[in-house]
Amino acid sequence: MPNYVIVRNRDEKPMEYYLQKTKTFVGSLQSASKWNSKKMAQPAYDKLIKNGEKNLEIVDSDKIKITI
Repeated sequence: MPNYVIVRNRDEKPMEYYLQKTKTFVGSLQSASKWNSKKMAQPAYDKLIKNGEKNLEIVDSDKIKITI
């Protein structure tokens, strides 16, 4: 089952992931809030956009390549 995350600056390094609990962006995919579908992530995404955030995307966490 996919886990969707809200990503800021996907094309830049490092990417940042939304942590709904603290309403901040974090550098760790493991710490990021995850939703079971894009539809479930959409309300959080919409709220961020309404508050002026830019360069956001809802992405399947399995499709994010992590490089160390």
